[in-house]
Amino acid sequence: GINGTEWFWNYKNGFAALLPAINRFIYHKVLPPDERVLCQWHDATNNIIWYGTEDRTQITHLYKYNTSTNKFIRIKIPLRGIGAIRFIIPLLNNTCLVAVTDILPPNPTGKLFFLNTKTNTLIPVSRPIGNHKKFTTDSIRYRNAYPDKSGNYWITTEGEGLICFNIKTQQFFQYISNPKDSTTLSNNTVYSAACGNNNIIWTGSDYEVDSVLNKLDVLTGKVKRILLFSKNLRMQPLCEDRKGNVWISTSAGLACYNRYSGEKYLVPEITQLITRAYEDKNGNIIALAADGLWFYDPVKKVARNFNEQDGIRLEYFEDYYISKRTWLF
Repeated sequence: GINGTEWFWNYKNGFAALLPAINRFIYHKVLPPDERVLCQWHDATNNIIWYGTEDRTQITHLYKYNTSTNKFIRIKIPLRGIGAIRFIIPLLNNTCLVAVTDILPPNPTGKLFFLNTKTNTLIPVSRPIGNHKKFTTDSIRYRNAYPDKSGNYWITTEGEGLICFNIKTQQFFQYISNPKDSTTLSNNTVYSAACGNNNIIWTGSDYEVDSVLNKLDVLTGKVKRILLFSKNLRMQPLCEDRKGNVWISTSAGLACYNRYSGEKYLVPEITQLITRAYEDKNGNIIALAADGLWFYDPVKKVARNFNEQDGIRLEYFEDYYISKRTWLF
């Protein structure tokens, strides 16, 4: 933002602004108090912010917030479940793709909707998976979606591997694990993905079944499984920086793997599970954890934690949205 201000979305309190001049967090409440924000999309052209939320009764909503008029429109989504709304993907012609799911039993299934951003209407949609004709988008338990440099989205799932959604063709393609083929994903439960340079997608496992980092080459469709540690750790890739360092959230904290040299290490100061991270313009890694917000300088190997003493309220941080998008207020 202006003058170096960083903007984050917090679980209960709305926008949190970190003011560099005083290193202090200031909170700005936007939505009703019972709404938990699960995902968000900023329509900069029309000055609209779309929030995917869930209230305390597990009812899912879409909020359309006009930043010019400061007015809200609430749209109810016809699905009830734990963490139901997962992501919003902008398409063409005033349309978005909205994914909802209940990742817990007894009905762990997903559903896609087309959202008309002008009329505020939702239309259910079901599409086949390109390389699995008997498998449709109704069969997927959605987690998160990550855009790559080509504008396509990589969708992580609970047990259905990794899904690529081509924006232009609106086709879906699935990557799954095959125990007999080492060039496939090591596991089908994929929580996060990091879209790297040179057509590389990084994934791992959401469970402590191995310490394998999956390197997917989009051009060949082949996966290289990289064993990072001898102990089984949860592996959740977060981002790839400009130097080719892949930053990974593990059960032991924040880890770094360099795709060129193979160097790897754990950041000793950051031992909590990281839910989101990105590289700022100075090459620092900003990471979101249960014990606050971390700024890590990979060159100096210096970590700085912002916690309650800096104005952070340490209730559960929302883990599905943290962005380096510029917000101008």
